[in-house]
Amino acid sequence: MLMWFRANLGNILVLAVVITACALAIRSLLRQRRQGGISCGGSCGGCGMSGICHSDSGQNPLVEAFRKDYPPKSH
Repeated sequence: MLMWFRANLGNILVLAVVITACALAIRSLLRQRRQGGISCGGSCGGCGMSGICHSDSGQNPLVEAFRKDYPPKSH
């Protein structure tokens, strides 16, 4: 057993780091959701979708189809 552990020590350490990073990311998302935060961060200035996701122009059929399936939450 000890030989197997030594042979796979690098893989075990990398796996531990990846699992820890995923756990911290999930914890952060859950905290943000509980506090009523939004997933995009709320800063539309640097977002590539800044003119689409919060606009009411109705010119993009993909956005309209998405809004029909997922209506925006009222605050």
